[in-house]
Amino acid sequence: MVAMLISFIVVFLSFNFFMVSYQINGVNRLITGAPLSLFETAIVLYDIEENGPYFDKEILEDNLTSFFDYHLPRYVSQYSLSFYYYNIENHSINMTDEPKAVEVTFQAELVLDKHYQKTMYYEIRSN
Repeated sequence: MVAMLISFIVVFLSFNFFMVSYQINGVNRLITGAPLSLFETAIVLYDIEENGPYFDKEILEDNLTSFFDYHLPRYVSQYSLSFYYYNIENHSINMTDEPKAVEVTFQAELVLDKHYQKTMYYEIRSN
């Protein structure tokens, strides 16, 4: 009887660890493998003589939100994205409508009350 209880606990823990691993790996693959075209299509290239190219905030946020809304439901039920636009030179907040750098923070709750958070930085730099 004790052996059955121990084997049941081992199977239960193995399944839970498998689910956590499956979620973390799937979410991490989606985030790190997000196509750069999501960011490239949000770069405004017209009328750039004065300030150069910049991110269109609305397009960028819509691109990322729709990408994650489509791909994440098999891994997590809820997630949050936060965007922080900053200046490349001094990393201070950029309140203008023409940001050249963005910090994207992704957060999600996994099974067993595990918390996943990843922060990514994207900047427009000239070669």
